Amino acid sequence: MFASRLSALLARRGIHYGWVVAAVTFVMLLTTAGAMGLPGALILPLDAEFGWGTAAISSALALRIMLYGLMGPFAAALMNRYGLRNVAVTSALLICLALAGATFMREFWQMIVLWGLVVGVATGLTAMVFAATVANRWFVKRRGLVVGLLSASSATGQLAFLPLGAWLASHIGWRAALLPAGVGVFVAGLLAILFLVDRPAERGLRPRIQLRAERLSQGRSLRVDLEPGGQAKPVAGGIEQRVGVRCASAYALRRGRWDRDR
Repeated sequence: MFASRLSALLARRGIHYGWVVAAVTFVMLLTTAGAMGLPGALILPLDAEFGWGTAAISSALALRIMLYGLMGPFAAALMNRYGLRNVAVTSALLICLALAGATFMREFWQMIVLWGLVVGVATGLTAMVFAATVANRWFVKRRGLVVGLLSASSATGQLAFLPLGAWLASHIGWRAALLPAGVGVFVAGLLAILFLVDRPAERGLRPRIQLRAERLSQGRSLRVDLEPGGQAKPVAGGIEQRVGVRCASAYALRRGRWDRDR
C-alpha cells in the first residue's frame, strides 16, 4: 500500500521508483554490515566478563565471516525464488534475534550459535549479491553508479556503528553497544516491508532498453524500442514497420551491439 502510493507520487514528478528501492537497499546493507562488524569491537569486553580468551572468541567470530561469504550463491537462489523483500526481512529478523539473544548468553557455545552461525547466515543473505540483484533488476544506464553506491554501504556501516559501539562498550557495557545496531537493522527491516519491491513490473514499471544495430557496410542503422506490449519498432533507412522482438533482438546481437538507454 505504501509502496503503491509512493510510486504514484514519484511518477507524477518524473522520479523512477528504482531509486527508492536503491535507498532502502543502501540502508539495509549499511545496518547489516554494522551488525556483522560490531562483535569484533567487543572481544576485550567479552574476555573480561567471561574469561573465554581472545583466541577462542576470535575463532568463534571468524565463523560469521566465513558464512558471510559462503552464503552468496544460496542468497541469490533464495532471492529468485522468494523475492528480495522476503529475504531482506528474514535477514533483519534473524539479526535482531541474534543481537537480542546475545545479551543473555552465558556459555561459549551460545556465542558460536548466535554471533557465528545466525549473524553469519543472516548478513550473508544481504551481502553484495543483494546489491547486484537490485541494480540488475531496476537499473540499466545507471547500473554502475548504483552498484558503486551500494558497495560503499558496507564500509560506511562499519564506520558508522563500530566507533559508537566501542564507546558504549567502554563506558556503559558491551550489551549497550548492541543497541544501535539492533535498532538500525530493525528500522531497515521495517523499511523493506513498506517500500522494497522485488521487480519493476509489480509497480507497473519497466526498464526501457534500446537496441541499436549498426550496419557499417551499408551505412544504415536499425533501432528497436522494446514496448511493454511486447512489440518492437525498427527504423531502417527511414522505413518503419512492426516486427517480432525475438527476430529484432537476434539481428541486433548478430550484426550490432546493445545500446542501453535508461
